[in-house]
Amino acid sequence: MSASLQWHIIRKSNSFMLQNRLGGHEVFSTEANNLTSLHSQKFSGLVNPKAVGITADAKRGVVVSLKTKHAQQPKNAFKSVTLSRGGRPTLKSLKGLLGGAVDYRSDLTKFALARASALLVAQKKKAPKVKKGRKTAAAITA
Repeated sequence: MSASLQWHIIRKSNSFMLQNRLGGHEVFSTEANNLTSLHSQKFSGLVNPKAVGITADAKRGVVVSLKTKHAQQPKNAFKSVTLSRGGRPTLKSLKGLLGGAVDYRSDLTKFALARASALLVAQKKKAPKVKKGRKTAAAITA
């Protein structure tokens, strides 16, 4: 079945849709390989033959999931690559993986880079703040 036919079947109702009950026009999606969480055919991980998903690693890194040709075999449906070399090298290799010589999904490169950089910033360890106070006479003499 083609991707556009699958999208026309599931676009009105599927279990991953989140609609605003207050009358808003934006419809969101909670599916696994959706980079922007928007309910649209371009970002859908269910119907696209080449879907991209980016999640946080348990350590400091990013896991990139790419859909393979073996969609009917759940074990082989996705290929995962863990990128954990730091901020700029991770983004550079992600850019090469999606839009470089391989050209997997060059239209999603900008969205994948934004998601990966947001995950890397969230994983950064924050330095504890040192509380600066007044020096007392006892502290000066000691």
